[in-house]
Amino acid sequence: METVVLCPADFTLCPTSSHPTNQLFPCKELSVWTSTEVEKGAQFLPWKGSVKSEILPPFLRLPEYDLRHRFGLHDEIKEEESGSGQPVRHCNWVRFLRYTLIMNPAVNIVGSKNAASGEPVFEVIRSLEAGCELLAFLVPESPQELMLLPAIQFLRQTLFKTYIENVLNESPLDLSTSLTQLNSAPSSEALSISTTESESSTSLTADSVSPSLHQFALNLNNNNHSSNSISSKLTPPRKSKTMLPCDTCG
Repeated sequence: METVVLCPADFTLCPTSSHPTNQLFPCKELSVWTSTEVEKGAQFLPWKGSVKSEILPPFLRLPEYDLRHRFGLHDEIKEEESGSGQPVRHCNWVRFLRYTLIMNPAVNIVGSKNAASGEPVFEVIRSLEAGCELLAFLVPESPQELMLLPAIQFLRQTLFKTYIENVLNESPLDLSTSLTQLNSAPSSEALSISTTESESSTSLTADSVSPSLHQFALNLNNNNHSSNSISSKLTPPRKSKTMLPCDTCG
């Protein structure tokens, strides 16, 4: 499925290192990884980044009760504007962000909300090298946030999603780099090396076995000849029949 993703330039999508939760696509779950070094204290917003388009598996939509919806998650599937009827997914990087409800040493980014405006922000809590998978701890909402009417909370989430959708529609596509960095297949050079090694080992095995078989066949044939010659020497020649005289039989 064509997927348009709003993602910061410091992040990329790669296969997750955790156990897959989607049984329909057990080997194609993606998560957010760092593509460059990220310093401690760097902040990221759900609606900031470049827009990139990739062909990704048709992942199921996340349920409405997913906690990331409260932290700027955007994930919609709609038809192409060209009228072809093909579905297109519009989402942001929060859609692929792994998170936990318990603060632990594996957490490297923290999601929280501005007390006044309720805007979600994600802050890196330690310096990260390129190629690190992000695991976010989502700070529980404050009592003041929980006391807001559900209608006000829904209005905030709708405004955030509308803003993200406008960014996805109005921003030009970034074609400079690829959004995903999937595990690439072995190079042709590696394949040729492994094939050569396999062929050499096979030929070595054949060369080492074939003479033994050939020698065994020769020995067996020689043994047969020798046994035949021995048996011919040991077995006395058959005597010719002695004919009785005619007068004996009458």
